[in-house]
Amino acid sequence: MLNTDLHSPHIRRKMTLEDFIRNNRGINDGADLPRELLVDIYTSIQAEELRLSDTRSGQWGSHDFRYPAAMHPGEQQRAALFKEESERLLAQTRELFAQRRQQPPGFGRHSEAR
Repeated sequence: MLNTDLHSPHIRRKMTLEDFIRNNRGINDGADLPRELLVDIYTSIQAEELRLSDTRSGQWGSHDFRYPAAMHPGEQQRAALFKEESERLLAQTRELFAQRRQQPPGFGRHSEAR
């Protein structure tokens, strides 16, 4: 939701950091997530739009040898490709969170770089 809100040209009033924090109150088993984490997420998404890797070309998978069937996919093929891309993004996200846990406090955070 934040990604679409911040990067869509069709949305006039962009979500602010405080809006984002307010929207995420109580989502951690009834408790709030650490403000620093929410600030990091907000500034990261604000700085760089989240996209599926093949959407940058504007032709989903048509020039990617990993997806030869994507040019004229049937419903099952599209579902399989979507699942594969979703799993890749999930693995990438998990890796980023694991790297974040390994960093000393304050290391490489957008909110402290300014």
